Amino acid sequence: MIPRRTLISAGCASLLLASVVSLSATIGVAPAAASPPATYVATSGVNSPSCGSMHQPCQTISYALGLTQAGGTIEVAPGTYNEQLVISRPVSIIGAGPAQTVIEPSSLPTTAADTDSNIPELAVVDVTAGTMWASLQGLTIDGSAASTQFSGCGQDFVGIYYQDASGSLDDVDVTNIELPTALFGCQDGQGIYVATDSGSATPSNVTMSDVFVNSYDKNGITCDDIGTICSIENSQVTGIGPTPLIAQNGIQIWGSSASIVNDMVSGNSYTNPYYPSDFYSAVGILVINASGLTVTGNRISANDDNVYALEDASYTPQGTPRNWVISNNDASDAISNPAVPFGNGLGDGIDVDSTSTSVSVNNNTVTNDPEFGIALYGVSNASVATNNAHDDGDGLYVGGPGSVGTTSEHDSIDFNVATNDQTDGIFADTDTSADSFMGNFATGAGTSDVVDSSTGSGTAGTANTWIGTTCVSSTPNGLCSSNFHRGFPLPPHHIVPPRFPFWHGPHGFHR
Repeated sequence: MIPRRTLISAGCASLLLASVVSLSATIGVAPAAASPPATYVATSGVNSPSCGSMHQPCQTISYALGLTQAGGTIEVAPGTYNEQLVISRPVSIIGAGPAQTVIEPSSLPTTAADTDSNIPELAVVDVTAGTMWASLQGLTIDGSAASTQFSGCGQDFVGIYYQDASGSLDDVDVTNIELPTALFGCQDGQGIYVATDSGSATPSNVTMSDVFVNSYDKNGITCDDIGTICSIENSQVTGIGPTPLIAQNGIQIWGSSASIVNDMVSGNSYTNPYYPSDFYSAVGILVINASGLTVTGNRISANDDNVYALEDASYTPQGTPRNWVISNNDASDAISNPAVPFGNGLGDGIDVDSTSTSVSVNNNTVTNDPEFGIALYGVSNASVATNNAHDDGDGLYVGGPGSVGTTSEHDSIDFNVATNDQTDGIFADTDTSADSFMGNFATGAGTSDVVDSSTGSGTAGTANTWIGTTCVSSTPNGLCSSNFHRGFPLPPHHIVPPRFPFWHGPHGFHR
């Protein structure tokens, strides 16, 4: 019900305003607090207490940090600043824009801890524990000049590090977080690293928008640990492409909660020269034991596996996974390794492995992924609906065992479209039972439109239920509820998400 509005005449309004002013004066209502004065920095400045205008700026951002009050702003003119930034209070550092205001230190004298790995963290920008809000805007963070400081794998090189701290990144580029070439195989070198120590009173919470990360060694963006919250929107993470030296990941989420929305992630591929003794893959978006997860509206392409989400209690930290949503993404053109046989989970669009939490994989488009468009490995109670898989190896795969030896059961695979896939459109493996396949549409597969290799008391002697499947060929016979001639239009219920303009085995996570 809409509340009744009380109309006040102009004269009454004036009287009311005067009364409010009089009441305010009577009870002593304080005026809104003024923001702390801004501090200014330019390469032509002088480090002195008078940095209160662009006519008398500081020369270094580090000096300005010592002058700026909590909640204050540091405005930084175009130029390259040879300094490591250690931020220990809530401030906003605003540059003139990426490629105009560049933070590029030649050394990293301050070292931070990382209780996850006990490896010291050397960061270009270090937001220290307990800092409740530190924001960066309009900057480039460049690690190229500091790379020579590293001589081994015993230190982690980081562009921006939030440890037990919160803040935001807006219109920030992070680049060249690379160790010397001879050390490129070290599991170090992260563009942005957000972490929370066990028992921390100030868990990390960082929002990222319009962030561009490239030229990193290990991970573009890492959000780890129980209590950590990351929001990554409208950003781009680009790996170096196929390499035999390291399994890169674009975005890694481990134990934390994350929202990954409208991003582009590409170019993470490990050519894996040691198969089968060393079987790892590089991943666009890698998720392990996430507490909460939203991955929606992203364009993920040209990674060994574009999206891989795993629940495994043997990996710590082990949060309480819940409510994973993977929707409306375009996951295409995954990269397979010719040395790895088909069926080992390398070259997939979207993988979900060994989960029992609530998982929804809906409205995604998976295209030209050489192995599986969408795969469930040992997953229970997942919903996979209204996805469009075409020109993949298999469009949709459901089976197991997963990484922790489970099978896929009680999943709902409904109203998906699989067309022109190289082998099979929809494949249910022997490790499936009590799964429901309803209203799916499959055509044009190289071998069979739909396949169910399980046995039981379900449809056509399988262990699963197939209802309303539109297809031409099935193994065994009897899974197609209705046949059609190839070339018929897609069924009217299906909506194809718009394309963007523009082993199932261990993965190369950072720990």
